[in-house]
Amino acid sequence: MSKKLMHKLIMYHEIHKGRRDGFKPSQISRHLGLNRRTVIKYLAMSEEEYLEFTNSQKYREKLLLLIHYGIQNQQIYIITS
Repeated sequence: MSKKLMHKLIMYHEIHKGRRDGFKPSQISRHLGLNRRTVIKYLAMSEEEYLEFTNSQKYREKLLLLIHYGIQNQQIYIITS
């Protein structure tokens, strides 16, 4: 397991520990320095779902790379989500 993934997994567990200790998502977000909506999203995920989410983030296309490539080759991309 990579250091980055280990750090993210520890953060995930810290969020859930805060919830078990009775803290609200906004309190957890302030304590950990995360966005409140991120904390809420992670609280809604099981550990298995979180690992799938982090794996899917590794392989997504990077918008900036597409734009940079398009500018170099004088091509225009229309990217829809």
